[in-house]
Formats: sequence, C-alpha cells, structure tokens
Amino acid sequence: MPASSLGHNPIYRREARMGHPRHWWRRHKPLCLLLALGMGVASWIELIAAPAASWGPAQATAMSHAMTFVFLIFGPFHSVLSLQRDLHARMLESIVLTEVTPQTYLQGKLFASLRPAFLLLAPLWLRSLLIEIRFNANLGALAGLGESELIYASLIQSSLSFVIEALLLVLGVLCYGSLGLAMTLRFRSASLAMSVVALLALLIDVWGPAGLRHLIESRGPGLADYAIGVLFGLSVGLIFLKYMLYRYFMDCSAARLRQWAFG
Repeated sequence: MPASSLGHNPIYRREARMGHPRHWWRRHKPLCLLLALGMGVASWIELIAAPAASWGPAQATAMSHAMTFVFLIFGPFHSVLSLQRDLHARMLESIVLTEVTPQTYLQGKLFASLRPAFLLLAPLWLRSLLIEIRFNANLGALAGLGESELIYASLIQSSLSFVIEALLLVLGVLCYGSLGLAMTLRFRSASLAMSVVALLALLIDVWGPAGLRHLIESRGPGLADYAIGVLFGLSVGLIFLKYMLYRYFMDCSAARLRQWAFG
C-alpha cells in the first residue's frame, strides 16, 4: 500500500496519531526499541564475545530462528488483538456505516500495528553481518592478509542477500497479519487466529528453510551451486506468493467485515 494512501487513511491516522493516549506507536515504540536493542546486544555478545568452543554455528542458527519468529509474529499478533477489541466494543457497525470502506479500515488497522515491529529488522541485519564475520573462514584469512577491501565487499554481499530475506520477512508479516484478521472475523477467536499464524510462521519461514538447508548440506558440497539457484528461485516464488496471499486474505477479511456489520 503506497505511503500516500496510508497518509489519507483515517483508520491508520487514528491508530498512529502522535500524542493519542491509545496510540500504539507511542505506547509500544519503547517496547519495540528495547526489544530491538536487546536482540542487537545479545547478538553482539554471543557472536563476538562468546568463546568459539561453547557457541558454534548450530547455536547461532537456532537463536537466529528464534529472533526471526519474534519478528514474524510481533505485528500480526497485535493486529489480531486490536481487531478483537473493536469487535467486542461493537465499533465495526459504526465504522462500516461511515464512508470508511472495509478495505480502508483493515489496511489502516494492519499497517499501523505493523509499523513499530519493522524496527526489529535492524538487529536482524546486524546479526547477519556478525554471523558472516564469525563463521566465514575466508574473512579470517583475508584479515590476516590485510585485504580490507575484499572483507568490505563480502560484508556488502551479505547485506544484499539480507535484503531479499528482509523482503520475504516483510511480506510474510503482511500475509500473516491479513490471515490473522481474516480468521478473527471468520471464527471470532483471537486465540485460534494467533495459533494458526504462529504455526504457519514456524513452518514456512523457520522450520521449512532450515530443513531445506540441512537437506542440501547433507548431500555434499557438489550441490552448492545448484542449491543457490534453487533457493533464489524459491525466494522469488515466495515473494510473489506471499504478496498474492496478503491481497487474498485482505479481500476475504473485507467481505467478512461486511457480513459482520450487516449480517
């Protein structure tokens, strides 16, 4: 959704208006900043200060999965809870009877609740760089040779690869957030919606890639070049799929919202 459209969305402005006592950004921005800072400091300690004998790639990968999962569910969970509060307060009838369309209401609700969560992308990017520094043997060899330019080039390449991963994560958050809204309106249960969102986030963005990576590595180094192409193709496909699912679930939520208000 373009930024200009969000700026004219009355629900988004209501949810994200500075100074409002119920303003989510104002209330939860410190929490997001504290969580982002904690993730960054934890990554720095475990990947720079922790002894190599006690903290290897397996432990670092498990921690990365946990942080990714937190990012994926943080915003969608609040979207579901915020919608549930409006349902219990019977605000939807009055909102739908105004000039605000169901799509406008849902998009404003979703994007306003997701905005602070995007702060967590910064420590995830920092973590990807620290993992590259700690576990890439080539960087250690280059540092011993004084090849700083090649080290910077490797870190830039790592950052560019994180851009694709971040795009997948952001679209995943939109997809899971809109799915949570659709399920909340369909089953009128925030707990069920959040459980399904958490399970799908684990399967698609945490356990799925981890299992695929383990399968490729277990077949030997000969598949490395082939695997890069396969993973890139899957990433492009997932980007398109997650965007289409976001639009589909948003349309389902809008239709359900009309039924809720007038049914």
